[in-house]
Amino acid sequence: MTLTPKPESPAATQSWLQRHQRLSTILLALAIFLLLLIVPPFISISRYKNHITQLVSATLGRPVHLSSVELRLLPRPGFVLSDLTVDEDPAYGYEPVLHASTVVAYVRLWSLWRGELSLDKISVDEASLNLVRSANGHWNVDSLFRTTSPSTSSSAAPDKQPLPYLEASNSRINLKSGAEKLPYSLTSTDASLWQDDGAWHVRLRGQPVRTDLSLNAADTGTVRLEATLHPATERNQMPLHQSQIHLDLDWSEAQLGQLTRLILGSDEDWRGALTGELHLDGTVAAAKVTTRLRATGVHRIEFQPASPLDFDATCSFLYHSANNETGRTIENIACNSPIGQGHARLTGNLPSAPAQPNLTLELDRIPAQAPIDLLRTLRGNLDQDLSAEGAFSGKMTYAPAEVVPAPARHTAHAKKSTRPAPAFNPLTGLFTAEDVKISGEGISTPIDISKISLEPAPSEPNQPPALAAAISIPAGVEAPLAVNARLMQSGFAVAIHGSASLPRLRELASIAGIAQSAALSQLTGDPAVLDLRIEGPWLANSTSQSATSPTPDDSAKKLTGTIAFRNAVWKPSFLASPVEITTATLHLEDGQHRWDPVVFTYGPAGTPVKGTATLSQPAVCTAAVVCTPHFTLHFASLDAAELQSALLGAASLDGKDKGTLLTTLLDRFRSNSAPNWPTLQGNIQADGFKAGIFTFSAASADLHIESSTADITAFTAHIFGGQLHGTGSLTIPAKQDGKPAYTLDATFAGISPKELAPLIGEKWSGGPISGSGTLMLTGFTAAELTSTAKGALNFDWRNGTIAQPGTVPALSNFTRWSGAAKIEKSALTLGENKISHGARPVAVEGALTFGADPKFELTTPRR
Repeated sequence: MTLTPKPESPAATQSWLQRHQRLSTILLALAIFLLLLIVPPFISISRYKNHITQLVSATLGRPVHLSSVELRLLPRPGFVLSDLTVDEDPAYGYEPVLHASTVVAYVRLWSLWRGELSLDKISVDEASLNLVRSANGHWNVDSLFRTTSPSTSSSAAPDKQPLPYLEASNSRINLKSGAEKLPYSLTSTDASLWQDDGAWHVRLRGQPVRTDLSLNAADTGTVRLEATLHPATERNQMPLHQSQIHLDLDWSEAQLGQLTRLILGSDEDWRGALTGELHLDGTVAAAKVTTRLRATGVHRIEFQPASPLDFDATCSFLYHSANNETGRTIENIACNSPIGQGHARLTGNLPSAPAQPNLTLELDRIPAQAPIDLLRTLRGNLDQDLSAEGAFSGKMTYAPAEVVPAPARHTAHAKKSTRPAPAFNPLTGLFTAEDVKISGEGISTPIDISKISLEPAPSEPNQPPALAAAISIPAGVEAPLAVNARLMQSGFAVAIHGSASLPRLRELASIAGIAQSAALSQLTGDPAVLDLRIEGPWLANSTSQSATSPTPDDSAKKLTGTIAFRNAVWKPSFLASPVEITTATLHLEDGQHRWDPVVFTYGPAGTPVKGTATLSQPAVCTAAVVCTPHFTLHFASLDAAELQSALLGAASLDGKDKGTLLTTLLDRFRSNSAPNWPTLQGNIQADGFKAGIFTFSAASADLHIESSTADITAFTAHIFGGQLHGTGSLTIPAKQDGKPAYTLDATFAGISPKELAPLIGEKWSGGPISGSGTLMLTGFTAAELTSTAKGALNFDWRNGTIAQPGTVPALSNFTRWSGAAKIEKSALTLGENKISHGARPVAVEGALTFGADPKFELTTPRR
């Protein structure tokens, strides 16, 4: 028997009871905690899987599939669903509307006391959700918003579960239009959806991406959405597009380069930060909308301008939709934007068809610099240092006439009018700017334009409305250039007529971003005559740029027309002497820049070389378009001695003077001298070409020039009644004291012995001579070329006669003479050969010595 001591006082007794009560509470809580921690794994709820599946399916209004269910008691009772898939309504497609590997569904505790089981909250992580919009404008989530709390509707179906609080973290939202999956998605998305006092609340935050491109998601910005939907109490089953909506949407921290890739699919090379806001009150079918678009630091990737194109535009309007493509209207448009020290305002309406839009644009002191900055940002080819002074002001309205049916004529003898009705122009108004001054680092003197007017262009059949401008630009001559521009919604067209001095022409071409403007810096002379047209879209189709790819402007802009030059001097860096141009016309057409014709003179004043030339090159160079310039040179007559004199100079024919024109010209080939010759391909023709004792007719050679070599890919000529065909090359050594090396490989046929023999003091006759040969030479002058000549010759002569055969009687009359010869040491020496004469063939020895007085000798070989 154990005796418990009795407390000595009531206070001690009360203290003992309190301690005992706290201990009991702690032990009870610990026991419950252990039960919650230990018991759930031993409780199997797999038999309730179908019931839970039906519960989630009734809650979401879609068929649901899951692989397993686990019970979770802490921190609050719920179920962990694995591999959850929510089927789609067949009206919107067959791809699941939602898939998540793990879902936690929390139970409404108060429903358990009533003997029911309903869900209070569904939480998903790393889920994939498909939002689908059908052709009639409905969304696949309409059914979720048709679910309302039982307390708000007594007519709700008894098996319809109230929608719990839905939340998703680090998930993905895909957009679909019908069965077509769009390339746009939201990733890293946190979203929630809940109902409060009969109103639906949506909160979302995510990063937009494009699934068919690799984007830097951090630079596409962040999309945030807050929305409240108030279904009408009398229509609990109403679709989403009839709900009252208050929506706040903003897209912030978007980098323009990644944003254009996201929206357009390609980087337009714009840089800067963009933030957009949209606020909507009403329904999807009828709403009041206000927007704000802010941009800072806008510029092209090629340069950072002193004043970036920044803007802050706000708009408000009323939107109405009849759930079809032709029933949408936008009313009471009011858009405002400060631009520099000025202001722009757009007002009007955009009704649905067949009604016509009505818009008014007002400009108040808009800086003339603004359109230059805009065009430079859109197209990227204008001079970055270009600046303008002046301001535009005015008002213009677009109001197409309504189509009214003509009244029926009931008079039997009514005559039809043959006079066409005057064309109605929907554009009215005027924009003007006075005393505009354009300057820049590349402009020697500012361009002063007294007035620029933008007014509606005359209407043209089947053409959209346009603005027209007529501008007179001083161009360094007495009469200014006449510039007429037509500005349309899709692009622009500019016509230029008149004369311009070459310095001013270079400046205008440079600031306009014409790729070949640098070539004009090599020209001096009389003013040029221009007849040009430039047209293209406002936005060029660009790709990433490189040194070999075109700029966006070059790939989309079309430049056509002609520029005529007279009495000009062309001094390219790869020629040793300037070229005097009598006349030259540059044709810009069919994607080519073609000089045709060019009448030129090259060389010293006493012995110049005169001819005509053409030169063509693609206007735009890409990897798929070979940009090697193609040239032709034509000479009525060409004398090698005159050419040599023009190239070498009359006092330098021995080749010792390394300061001659030819040595300077060939130095342009050398890899260690700058600049090298450009890559060229072309053809040289001469009606008559005289080279010493040889006279060629109809001579032609195809050349390919690159770096330090010039390949003669084919040459032909007529000589001695026959034809000459072959190939050759010219190689310039890298050393400064090296000499050019030539190679020739040719065949000849039909050579008349009667025409050939007088050159070596002989009298020959008979059939034609044919053969082939190779030759290698080095040097500048004829003496150097003769002394270094090496090669081989094969010939065949049938039924020939040599009038003075010397010691070889067989040559007086033979049926065939064939053989080979070697060229070296300034002579051609016969090798193995055979003369068919009589019953037995014979051979001869001999040589042809080169020189001013060539000597030809033949002898019978010694036994």
